[in-house]
Amino acid sequence: MGIPMKLRGVCIHHDAGCLGAAVPDKVLERRLRTLKDLGANAVRTSHNPPAPELLDLCDRLGLLVMDEAFDEFTPAKNKWVSGRNNGLPSRFGYAELFDQWSVTDISDMVRRDRNHPSVIMWSIGNEIDYRNDPFSHPVLGNEYRPANPPAQDLVTCAKPLIAAVKELDPTRPVTAALATVAMSDAVGLADLLDIVGYNYQESRYAADHEKHPQRFIYGSENGGGWAQWLAVRDNGYVGGQFLWTGIDYLGEANHWPNRGSGAGLLDLCGFKKPGAWFRQSLWTDKPMVHLFAAARGGGAGRGQGGGFGRSSGEESWNWPSNAIVTVRCCTTCPEVVLFLNDRPLGTNYLSEAVQGLLSWQVPFEPGVLKAVGLEHGNAQCEFALRTAGLAQRIELLPDGKGLRADDRDICHLEFHIVDAQGVRVPDATAELTFTVAGPARLLGVENGDLNSPVTGKDGVRKADRGGGLAILQSTGEPGKVRVTALAEGLEAATVEIETKP
Repeated sequence: MGIPMKLRGVCIHHDAGCLGAAVPDKVLERRLRTLKDLGANAVRTSHNPPAPELLDLCDRLGLLVMDEAFDEFTPAKNKWVSGRNNGLPSRFGYAELFDQWSVTDISDMVRRDRNHPSVIMWSIGNEIDYRNDPFSHPVLGNEYRPANPPAQDLVTCAKPLIAAVKELDPTRPVTAALATVAMSDAVGLADLLDIVGYNYQESRYAADHEKHPQRFIYGSENGGGWAQWLAVRDNGYVGGQFLWTGIDYLGEANHWPNRGSGAGLLDLCGFKKPGAWFRQSLWTDKPMVHLFAAARGGGAGRGQGGGFGRSSGEESWNWPSNAIVTVRCCTTCPEVVLFLNDRPLGTNYLSEAVQGLLSWQVPFEPGVLKAVGLEHGNAQCEFALRTAGLAQRIELLPDGKGLRADDRDICHLEFHIVDAQGVRVPDATAELTFTVAGPARLLGVENGDLNSPVTGKDGVRKADRGGGLAILQSTGEPGKVRVTALAEGLEAATVEIETKP
């Protein structure tokens, strides 16, 4: 009791890659456990009431929840239908029903969710004050559009929502994820809120704290970079942050065949991306060390999210023979020694890290690149990248050997394409075909590639970066399930899973 705790949060959407919006509980649980493992302690539902199963899981796992209602008031925001922020926008959406249904809907949300101990605040909206979309105000200066709806209408819309929430639950604070705090302050919207969420406005924290010393400020939506974290870590008056996003999601896509956003710490399979390991090094104390590599002059790390750009690196030690490779390391250990084929390449110290990362410039040489994390000279943890040879076989890794025969239980089957020594081949993209015999069904196959729009529900999917994930669900019958994965030119893989009553 009495110990301050920063919100180490992530925003999440409701979908799960190839499963779309029909997400089984166990898939949600696996994703939430992974986020918790990397140090997250809070979830923001964006930007709509969550599935009740998500709240049940957060109750059990000890994750705090920002429960959010709306993404717009009325009139409507732009809806980009030709491509993200591109083309002519549509305007049809919840705004059509806001006047009639918003108080009823937010009341129903609070009634449904108020007995969940995980819920710590109610959000009445996301970026409802986005400048000129649609509201405007003279405080915007040269961007002010007097023909747009006046920002004062935000207050008119917000007051009944806040009153409805307070009537049903006076114990939890009401908030909103504000996109234009200057405009919301000018019309008094921020003053109506118990705590004020700032979306991508870290530059305002210091001045706003001085002007409003009693205001509870937190980052309701943030990028995952080093500077954004320092704004939370180093300022006692900032309550935390919610990264955009915890997991890649469908929608906000660019041109076809792109199908979603790569902003997540986890990809659509639920696998950790480089940004997740970086975040783990900032948000946890347990010993960890992780490596990424990128050749000079070459982009890598597609859609890494979490503050990592396209040149952040890949978990690969396969590079051209003459390459000079930038090796980056995130760690919680005070010092890290880098080895190449058991030859030490030097020691770097966390106290000298640049924006939270250690780095080395290494002439490529095939073999094993290994990092060992040390504290007081004692090894605490290690991680290695290995050069892969030619793809030879498929490897299947189920997350359990049994299923409940309840027509609901899930088995996640991670698959890798590996060489003769079992090393994942990072550029392997072979097309796999999955067959299932016995009392189970294949819900889909995901590979995490945002430019691969197929679902794998027919059991066929290409690997991406040498792997992917098949999702198996039990039926109501007990028995043995046999899953086989085939690909031309590769040794097949088979696993057996037993379903029991």
